[in-house]
Amino acid sequence: MPARKYESAEHPEGLLAACFGLLDQLGDRDLVIAPAIERQRLLRQVIVNVLLHNPDAHLKNYAMVLQNNGKISVSPLYDSLCTYGLNFSATDVSWGQGAGPAAHTRSLSLWIGSANNVDQISHKDWAQFAVECGFTAAFVRRMVRELAIKISDVLPRTIETVIAQHPLAMPAAENIRRGVSQQVRMILDES
Repeated sequence: MPARKYESAEHPEGLLAACFGLLDQLGDRDLVIAPAIERQRLLRQVIVNVLLHNPDAHLKNYAMVLQNNGKISVSPLYDSLCTYGLNFSATDVSWGQGAGPAAHTRSLSLWIGSANNVDQISHKDWAQFAVECGFTAAFVRRMVRELAIKISDVLPRTIETVIAQHPLAMPAAENIRRGVSQQVRMILDES
């Protein structure tokens, strides 16, 4: 059901762990060619959504694809965006222009460990998430750090390209730069 795409704040359900469990079950039935690779692909998508400051990455933002050979794989990442500084009002969508009645929330749609706020995910939360999802804490920590460095490396050039091609997008691009930079610093400072 559409309402089940979010983790309940009152009763965390481990929905991401269930996704990894489903991949394991499909792998056990020989429906996934390389379950370990698909698990890592899904893990990277979860981490990238956190690094991109996308707390609204919910269950419908992760999917599987049925290949021509009848095997299942994790779909490419889609519907992922930085919502940092995005504020909604009844008549206007603006970037960083003050809080509207439904200003961007930092509450995670799917929890990472015990964290339900995109700005407050600690190494302890990543370690708990790792165990819940069948990874080692060291593996997840290494992948989070590697992806944070990669995003940090490409962010300036990406923002410059967007602004050069779409000058009117400068306020949005600057908010994206701030939000993503904040997430990456949070990860790298804890390392």
